[in-house]
Amino acid sequence: MLAFLLQKKKERLPFVPFLLLAACLIIFGKLLLV
Repeated sequence: MLAFLLQKKKERLPFVPFLLLAACLIIFGKLLLV
């Protein structure tokens, strides 16, 4: 699912997948801290 979203976004902008991944890491990190 995540790979599909990254592949779909990559067709539009090359840096979008990286930003999305970074955002996911931050969100998961906050959830783990809580």
